[in-house]
Amino acid sequence: MGIKEFIGWVTLKDLRQGLGVTLKHLRRPVVTYPYPKQEFLAEERWRGLHTLWKDENTGLERCIGCCLCEKICPNWAITITTSHADDGKKVVDEFIVNAGRCLYCGFCAEVCPVRAIRQSTDYARKVHKRGDIILNKKELLERGGQD
Repeated sequence: MGIKEFIGWVTLKDLRQGLGVTLKHLRRPVVTYPYPKQEFLAEERWRGLHTLWKDENTGLERCIGCCLCEKICPNWAITITTSHADDGKKVVDEFIVNAGRCLYCGFCAEVCPVRAIRQSTDYARKVHKRGDIILNKKELLERGGQD
């Protein structure tokens, strides 16, 4: 240890510099939101919780059961179970999104050929049990809308 380092150590130079930075930032205005009192306004392209949409004309769900969203999901957060109806069309029996595993990357919404799954601007979903993080088809349709 040289003489300059020793004098800096004795006079607490590093501590004084750190406290100076802290005091300088204390005078700046606060930039955080007081969340429960003031809601955060999400941007237009915000990728929030998932929704399933219905067709405006028929009122039926738009999902055709192609399972592309399930295949492209990097964390396997989406599970789809399909079957065939009497008329030969594919029917989605189960559509489950595990929001706890989701990265909110938006790949599922981008790959959907009929824009059935989308991501809303909703960011506040408070749950008390881990099982409540899993969204089923009924909840996703309730959160969604119609074109």
